[in-house]
Amino acid sequence: MRAKLPELSRRQLLVGGGAGIGLLVAFHFWPRETLAPFGSEGGAARFSHYLKIDPKGGITALVPQVEYGQGIWAGFAALIAHELGVPRSAIAVEPAPLGPGIENAALEDAFGVHLRATAGATSIRAFEQPVREAAATAHAMLVAEAADRLDVDREEISVVGTDLVAGANCLAIADVAEAAAERAVPRSVTLRPWIQPDRSAARVDMPAKARGAWRFAADVRLPGMVYAAARLAPPGGRISAIDRGRAAERASIVQLVEREDWIAAISSSWWEAERSMASAKVRYASTDIGDAAIEAALEAALGGHGARTLADAGDARGVIGSAGGPIAETFTAAPAIPRDLEPFTAAARVRSDGGLDIWCATLAPDATRRAVAKAVSLSEDQVTLVPMPAGGRSARALDQIAAPIAAIIAREIGQPVLLCLSPTHSAAVGRLGAPLGARISATAGADGRIGGWHAVFAGQGGLGDTLTQLAGGDGARPDIAGAVPAYGIPDLLVEQASLDLDIAAGHLAGHVAGFHHFANEQIVERVARALGAEPLAFRLSMLGPRLSSLLVSAGRLAGWVGGGGAMGIACGEMDGSAMALIIEARQAGLGARVDAITAVVDAGRIIDRKLAQTAIEAGVIAGVERALSAAPALNHAMAKPVGYSPALKQLPTVRIELVERDAPPGGLSQIGAALAPAALANALSTGQRTSLPSLPFSFQGGAR
Repeated sequence: MRAKLPELSRRQLLVGGGAGIGLLVAFHFWPRETLAPFGSEGGAARFSHYLKIDPKGGITALVPQVEYGQGIWAGFAALIAHELGVPRSAIAVEPAPLGPGIENAALEDAFGVHLRATAGATSIRAFEQPVREAAATAHAMLVAEAADRLDVDREEISVVGTDLVAGANCLAIADVAEAAAERAVPRSVTLRPWIQPDRSAARVDMPAKARGAWRFAADVRLPGMVYAAARLAPPGGRISAIDRGRAAERASIVQLVEREDWIAAISSSWWEAERSMASAKVRYASTDIGDAAIEAALEAALGGHGARTLADAGDARGVIGSAGGPIAETFTAAPAIPRDLEPFTAAARVRSDGGLDIWCATLAPDATRRAVAKAVSLSEDQVTLVPMPAGGRSARALDQIAAPIAAIIAREIGQPVLLCLSPTHSAAVGRLGAPLGARISATAGADGRIGGWHAVFAGQGGLGDTLTQLAGGDGARPDIAGAVPAYGIPDLLVEQASLDLDIAAGHLAGHVAGFHHFANEQIVERVARALGAEPLAFRLSMLGPRLSSLLVSAGRLAGWVGGGGAMGIACGEMDGSAMALIIEARQAGLGARVDAITAVVDAGRIIDRKLAQTAIEAGVIAGVERALSAAPALNHAMAKPVGYSPALKQLPTVRIELVERDAPPGGLSQIGAALAPAALANALSTGQRTSLPSLPFSFQGGAR
C-alpha cells in the first residue's frame, strides 16, 4: 500500500504512515510548502525528520543535530523514551536528511539566523519541547488504538517495555502502529511530569565506538576512490609559489588540481598525496599579521571611539574619576586554535545524473550543501549531503572548508575522492578564536562592595558572526557572553569595541566568554583584596539568589574556609544555565598543578545526569588546558601551532553537583570552559597584589 502523505495537525505536527509503513510523526515545526516523501526502503517509507515506528516495532528518531561526542543523540533518545514510556534502549537514532523545517530555533532567537546548526549549547534547548510533543502525540495515538482494540478506557492502558498492556491483555506497539497512523491527531497532548528516566542506559553512540563501527568522514570508501591532500591559502590570500616538479615527481601522484587559493595532489594513497604537498613547499601571498599588528589593533580598539554600550547604570565614569586610586588592568587573549582530533575531511562522488554526493562532518549541513552547490555550479537539490559525526567539540566543523574543494576535485578528475587536510594544516587554515582585549577600571564602594566599574572589551568573530555568514549575511557584532559581570554594581558601564584584523576569526566554544569572565573575575578579586574582604562572602554580597545559592553550595562542597587557601572562584550564567566554580591549584615548576575542581550547576531540567556531568567536567578541563597551554604564533594570517603536550599531567579531583528543578533545560557544553580560566587565575594569584594579565597565562617568577 502506498504511504499516506503527511497531514498538518492543529498542533503543527506532521503525522503520516499506514499499512506497511507504521507511524510517522514530525518532531518540529514545518515550513508552509507541501512536503513529499524522502524515500522508501524495503516497505518502510521515510519522511524527512520523523520519529518513526515501523511495522516491526522499531522506534527510530531522525535527529537534526550532529553527534560530536557531547551525547546529544542519547539525549534525544531519552526524551522520546520518556514520553513514549519505553526503555531508552528501544530507541534507534539516525541523522535527519537535509531540508527545511528543522532550523535551530534557539540560535534564531539569540542571533536572528534561520539555520540548521549544532552550536552554542542549544540542541536540547531548541528541540526538547517539539521532540517531547511528537513522542507524546505518538503515545496518545498508540494508546487510543490499543484501547479500542481491547475495548477498555484509554486510562487503563500502560506501556510495559514495548507493549501496550491493560490487565492481562497485551498488544505490541508494532501490532498497532499502522492502524494508529490512520487515527485523528489529538488536538493537544499532556507531557509527562519530568523524572530522570532509565539512568543506567548506555549512550547511543558508545557501543558503535567501542566496536570501531562508528564511522567518520575519513572512513568513507567508494568504488574507484582516490585520495587527496591539499594546501589552502589564508583568507583573502593566494598561493604565490609552488615547487610543482617536486610535488609531481612521485610515481603514485595521479595529478595536481589547482586554483588561485588552493592546490591538491591526487594519489592512490593519502600518505603519498600528503608527502607530495609537503615536497611542493607551497608559499602564500597575504597580509602578514603577527604579534605587533595584533597589539596595535587591540590598543586602537580599546582606546578609540565607536564602542557600543552593553550595560550602563549610574555614573561609572564619574565615580571612577573621583576615586583616589581606582584598580585598573588591561587583559589580552592570544588567538586560540581548536584542538580537535578530526582534521577537515570530505568525500565526494559525481553521480551518473550529473548530481553530486558528499560526505563530511558539518555542524551546519544545509549551509555546507549550499557552499558545495555554489562551488560546482549546481542547484542545491542536485547535491546530496550525508552529515557524518564530528570528531571534536570546538565547533570547527561549523565552517566545513574541505567539502567544496572535494566536490571540485571529484568533478575535475571524474572519480570519487576523499580529501583530508593534515591536522597541522587544518589548524592553520581553520577559523581561530580571535585575539581579544579588555581594559577595566573599578573602585571600592563605601559599603564594602564594588562601587564603580568601567570595562571596554575588544573582539572579533565569534558564534554570532560565524552563524550570520553561514546564513548568507555579512557578519555580526562580536560575542558579548560574560562581558557584563554577574554582580550587582550601582555605577557600571560595559562597552564592546570591534577589532579589524584580516584573519579567519570564528567560534571556539568558551573562548570569548572565557576571556570576559577571566578579566571580570580577577578585577572582582582585586577589589576584595583591596578591601580586605573574604572573597566568597564579598561575592555573595553582590549576587542574586540563583548564583548566591550555587556559590554557597560550591564553598561547602569544596571545603572553603576563610580566605580559601589556594582556591579561586568564578561564577556566572550562560546558555540558560548557572554555575559556581571553585578550583584549587598552585604553581608547579613551569606550569601549574590543579588539585581539585568543584562545580555546582543549575541547568533546569536535566535530561541525563551522567551526560550533564560529563559535559561540565569536559568543559572545565578544556578551559583549564586552554589557559595553561602555549599560545600559537601567526604566520601569513595562519596559525602556526606549537608542539602540544597536555598541560595537566594528572587529572584533578572533580566534584560536580547538579541542582535539579522543573524549568527549561540550559546548555552545558560551554559554561565550564568559560568559567575555568577565571577560577584558575584567581587560585594561582592568591595572596598576590597583581592579576594574571593574559590568556594563555604568562607566569612570573620562573614559571611559564
